Amino acid sequence: KFLGVSEETVYNWESGKKQPDVKLIPKIIKFLGYVPFEPEGDDLISRLKFYKLINGLTVEGLAERLLRHPDQVRAWLTGRRKPSKKNEKWIEGILKKI
Repeated sequence: KFLGVSEETVYNWESGKKQPDVKLIPKIIKFLGYVPFEPEGDDLISRLKFYKLINGLTVEGLAERLLRHPDQVRAWLTGRRKPSKKNEKWIEGILKKI
């Protein structure tokens, strides 16, 4: 009930049949009392993806927090483009706050 989903939904998550909606991740972390995920790596984009995940953000939500256009953020996250040095510093500043 804390998560606002049925027992069947939780079972499907636990059995690997389905993944929780990204917006539920912060509630799941709070319920568990720990973060059940690790960043994929130590690089900036891996840490940015981790920040997005643990905060339950869509690309649009992350872009809003970064004050950048969603298409630009999506390109970074998918590896189509790399952030400029200026944007790297900006992202590092955001990530240091967590």
